Amino acid sequence: TPSRGDYMTMSVYEPMGVVAAITPWNSPIASEAQKVAPALAAGNAVVIKPAEATPLLALELAAICEEAGVPKGLVSVLPGRGSVIGDAITKHPLVKRVSFTGGTGTGASRTAEQPDRRSCGLRSHAAPANAGNGGQQRQTEPHRLTSRRATKRRGMR
Repeated sequence: TPSRGDYMTMSVYEPMGVVAAITPWNSPIASEAQKVAPALAAGNAVVIKPAEATPLLALELAAICEEAGVPKGLVSVLPGRGSVIGDAITKHPLVKRVSFTGGTGTGASRTAEQPDRRSCGLRSHAAPANAGNGGQQRQTEPHRLTSRRATKRRGMR
């Protein structure tokens, strides 16, 4: 890029710290992998809260990560009830971002409780959580857009 003046601009990417990944029952290993991979690539630790019905694949993914050389404890899995484990994760002060896929009502209540930690992926800024509903994405805050595809569809940049 040609210089526009006597200054330098640079972007610095730094890990956020601990990222929580709350995943649904209907796509267990794919959902976890889509949340864990970018978090690890960005240098973050990940706490996975799988759906109550499908915790074994998340536990296996963590074992595979460790076997592949990811340091022990960098990917943790906390199976259990969402009302207990999910609440504890989203309210914990060391969890800097929460990536949630699940019911619209749950997503809305989670983002209302912790608005500074909401995220629909790993981004450098906070974005509203998307709550999956039967394959359809519904935003918990309809006045804000969270994906490039959505902005293009609505004629925005």
